[in-house]
Amino acid sequence: MSDGSGLKQPLLEDASNDLVEMVDVGEIVSASGNATATAASYIELEPAPGGGTPTNQDDGGLDGELGVDGASAHPLPTPSDEVCEDAAIFLHEGNMKLKIDYHPQTAEERHLWALLHRSYFTDVSFLMSLLYLSLALFEEPAVVKVPYFVPVLINAVCLAFILVELVLRWKRYGKYINQRATGFYFTVAVTLLLIVDLVMYIANVPHTYHVIRALRPFYLLKTDRAGAVRRVARAIFQTLVSVLDVIVLFFFYVGVFAVIGVYLYSEDPDNWFFANLGEAYAQLFVLMTTCNYPNVMMPAYAKSSWNFFFFFVFLALGLYCLANLMLAIVYQNYTQNERLAFRKGLMYRRAALRAAFASITRSQGKATRCLDRLSFFSLMTRYKPSMTTKHILLTFRALNVTGSGRLSLQEWYGFYDAVELRWKLPPVSGEFQHRMWYFIPRSRTTDAIVNGLKKVVSTKVFDAFINLVVFAQTVFIFVSAALFTQDAKVVRGETKFDLNDNVFVTGMAVFLSIYILEVLMKVTALSFKVYWRSGWNRFDFILTTLGLIGLVIFTSHPFDKAPAIVVFRAFRLIRVLALRQSFQHIVTTFGTILPRMGRFGAVIFCVYYSFSIIGMSVLSNTVSNCPDSPNNLTIDGFCGVSYVQFSPVSAGYGHYQLNNFDNILRSYVTLFELMVVNDWNNTMGGHVAAVGTLARMFFMLYYVFQVLVVINVIVAFVLEAFQTVVVGRSLAKESSAAPDTPSDEDDDLMLAKIVEVSADEVRQFFPESDPAVERLNDVSSDEYAARRVKYRGWRGVTQLALFRLLYHNDIPSWIAVDEEGLGNDAAPRVSTVLLTQAEM
Repeated sequence: MSDGSGLKQPLLEDASNDLVEMVDVGEIVSASGNATATAASYIELEPAPGGGTPTNQDDGGLDGELGVDGASAHPLPTPSDEVCEDAAIFLHEGNMKLKIDYHPQTAEERHLWALLHRSYFTDVSFLMSLLYLSLALFEEPAVVKVPYFVPVLINAVCLAFILVELVLRWKRYGKYINQRATGFYFTVAVTLLLIVDLVMYIANVPHTYHVIRALRPFYLLKTDRAGAVRRVARAIFQTLVSVLDVIVLFFFYVGVFAVIGVYLYSEDPDNWFFANLGEAYAQLFVLMTTCNYPNVMMPAYAKSSWNFFFFFVFLALGLYCLANLMLAIVYQNYTQNERLAFRKGLMYRRAALRAAFASITRSQGKATRCLDRLSFFSLMTRYKPSMTTKHILLTFRALNVTGSGRLSLQEWYGFYDAVELRWKLPPVSGEFQHRMWYFIPRSRTTDAIVNGLKKVVSTKVFDAFINLVVFAQTVFIFVSAALFTQDAKVVRGETKFDLNDNVFVTGMAVFLSIYILEVLMKVTALSFKVYWRSGWNRFDFILTTLGLIGLVIFTSHPFDKAPAIVVFRAFRLIRVLALRQSFQHIVTTFGTILPRMGRFGAVIFCVYYSFSIIGMSVLSNTVSNCPDSPNNLTIDGFCGVSYVQFSPVSAGYGHYQLNNFDNILRSYVTLFELMVVNDWNNTMGGHVAAVGTLARMFFMLYYVFQVLVVINVIVAFVLEAFQTVVVGRSLAKESSAAPDTPSDEDDDLMLAKIVEVSADEVRQFFPESDPAVERLNDVSSDEYAARRVKYRGWRGVTQLALFRLLYHNDIPSWIAVDEEGLGNDAAPRVSTVLLTQAEM
């Protein structure tokens, strides 16, 4: 599905790219609003049609004086350094999703902006926030015992840095305090509270009163480096607000049935589950998680079979209706927020691009409404100083789809996508692509071997043979694992399993040899660069390497390392996923989702931290004092625990006293177990017996926030991400892949932009060592001027591009509304601000 500019729609997401940045979507949008795709690289060195210079390209030098059709006949004034710096800040603001309403106006403000957002200061701020969180390891109850002054010193240094950053932000954004008052004053309040906590620590106040430390993750979320995590946290809190009514209904629903249960069963002395209203409420709350079912029902069910219907109605309405209703509401709100964030980010980027464009063009004259190449070079050296002149030129060509030599505003809107393209210079058509191995001289023989191997590895017969080997090895691994578990008594010394069995060793060696041969054939035929470009090839290479390591370990330590060998071999089973295309799609979808899950993991880490601080303040050194000896475990026990699971000698249970809040690491393990939900009522019951019934509030609030809200948001994300990948893949099938896309490349690379540069431009902007320059040395002087170098840029597809596909029917209307507002006097606020700023 082409957009008329040589672009193809994305096929698949590159899992290594960022997912959660809904507003980080770049756009190469033509006047019709079609979105960009990204592509595999390719190049050809060929004469222009008719032996002359193509009429759709600008052959001018850097000043653009030799344009086509008079478009660049009169060079534009060069923008000043200050103007370029100002425009570069606009571009950074759009890329970082910062409102340009707060764009710096003076040199001092620009310096402060660069310090706060584009310097080492952002890295130091991020590291300081992590150091601040690490204090929980050294403060009581400590994991690592250190001298008293160490945590005091670290705490003071971190707070001092936070105060310095707060002052700098006040100097930078103080005049916008009316628009940013809530966030600024909240930050000040949190900082003051944590200073009070430091004073309390110096005064040796017991750790029970240090609940304020639960606010420390706030500073991690505030850093620029954690912007994606901050957006996930914001989405979770927005979802919490939206489902607050359902949460209240949830508590009310449990309360109604608790009252009914007390009236029905409290008179039964054998039914302690409903002995009083508080116990009945707690047991029914746990029943909503199914952890105490059917235990909670059995005393009543033993009295009368009709009592089953009380629990049936409670679970049918609560577990299967109310809980799923909450998930539906969470999903709806999450998708709406994502759609809104996507649109807002798209408009933020367009606004920033318009402001940068206006900043450059207005400085060149009121009549100027385009960006020439010299201005583009000046701007890029400030936006991305590490960018080479070759990359800048190719980026300019990618944007300049009309070939006029100057960028219009519509072409300029594609900046964020084009600047991320990577450019490749493969050999010309029919030329040998690479040496067989670096240490083997190139010859006709080696060329013939490479070409022959390339034909072999690209055939369906070769793929079928490898798939057959994978299937055979899968059977072999399962049979070997069954034999190993059957004779696992070797671990207890009862029998001896002969791991030196010839069949076992021979099988391992044969399969590994085939896989090594496959890797060598593909690397020889495709070159290691092309081979490594495929995700499946990378995965296969890693598995083969692990298998080789496992074989070496096995031959050197055949008995001691036997379990490790089985683990190494078990990884090979994943290779079976490559047998079917549907399996590959599932793995690709998982790979698409996995990177963004890291952001949710960071949010869960912060939630754990806050609840751990609270738990250590009120629940530390309680259940961990339970006796280890069954002789000391009575109904009331040493710590009042009446749960048999807290006995380490209980068959199949035991050691529940380890689920405690005695330090930050123990707390994290306990909170993870509570999040999994299974048997969480036993952990809660032990702490309630040791501390009191108020401890239930901590566990119930954690369950509501972590399980009902955070986990449901993650489920909503997985559903949305899966839908996005499916839609993107279906649209990609409609567009079909480019016929000249190399078959050995992974399907997460797709055709993007084809550009041409002249021989003079190659000489002027490319380094002498560049292959294109070397290839031009072989061109005769008569053909030199007519030669064009054709590049194809590529980039792994981001999920943001897939979201753009998901909303591809809505984007044109959003852009139309945006441009309609710019065309009227009553322009949108953000547009009015940026145009006003551009005039300054």
